[in-house]
Amino acid sequence: MRPLLTDLSVTVAGIEEHVADMGMDPDIAHDGGEIRALLESFGYRIQNIPDGDDTKPPESAFLAADASSGTLELRHKALWAVHAVSVYAQYDGEDHPDSMAGHGTLPYKGLRYDNRLQMGQFTPYADIDSRGAQKRIIGECGLLADSYAALAEEGLDPGHILYDGSLASTKKAIKRADKTYPETAEAKETLDGVLALPDPIGLVEDSHATDISASMGLNITNSHLFEMSLSPGEYVLVEDEGIKVCYVCLPSKGLAYLPSGESCPLVARWEFAGPDPEASLALLFGIWGAEDDLLHPQTYPLRMADYLTRRIRVHGVLKACQEHHGLAPKYRDLRQG
Repeated sequence: MRPLLTDLSVTVAGIEEHVADMGMDPDIAHDGGEIRALLESFGYRIQNIPDGDDTKPPESAFLAADASSGTLELRHKALWAVHAVSVYAQYDGEDHPDSMAGHGTLPYKGLRYDNRLQMGQFTPYADIDSRGAQKRIIGECGLLADSYAALAEEGLDPGHILYDGSLASTKKAIKRADKTYPETAEAKETLDGVLALPDPIGLVEDSHATDISASMGLNITNSHLFEMSLSPGEYVLVEDEGIKVCYVCLPSKGLAYLPSGESCPLVARWEFAGPDPEASLALLFGIWGAEDDLLHPQTYPLRMADYLTRRIRVHGVLKACQEHHGLAPKYRDLRQG
């Protein structure tokens, strides 16, 4: 040990060597044909999205929602906040001005949105992480249902509901949550309300599920598994929590910011709770291919809802609430340095 003096310097010798020597699991190189055969031997069926007579997807209306959330644990109180945003868009495949960017075009028209900021205090002060997650579900699903009802009153009919993330995983999280807290029952009720709407679809941004690969004895994610085994336009459909979970290989496509080339293929996890998952998959597959603004597993209405949630910084709102009400911080937050 060294003397603790005013000119101390806390250093770690050889940081670059530590970084370079950190052990990483090697990338697994498998033959795609072998993986396909292994998938089929475990009963997974690889299917092709059928080519339609008309390559242009039909006109369709979507209602999407996303939410940002945060919690703030103080000395005697714990606060929560959720900012949810819903976006309605009508896809017709024609070029329409991008009203948000102010330049460029989108294959959507009739863009509308709504948003809702909710805040509160956890009572009792317990299980904040789990209950905070339930608050987000309540905010996002509650706004989806309310926006759908408001659109119906105006004679608009969004035939497809886009949910940010995994519907199956959300159902599981609610089942695991402590039933003694009121948030759990309310989260289940609001999610059930969304699942009762026409054609709910969950679009997962980054999936790290491992259940399928683990069942085959592989220590990788499902997405990695299907990246190695699926060709563009192919998919595998499984059921989880009554939801049809689809891993689909989206093909290369031209992007507006890549004038000299095309994107790489992309494996996405999409989930379908409606009566005809194959039809919904084919529709979404075609619309995804028509979007040229970004390479991303989620389509434009949901990506726009995600962007708009960030227009309000919920942690900043919670800090403002703390300051306004003079709430004492945790002692650990009073430490200097």
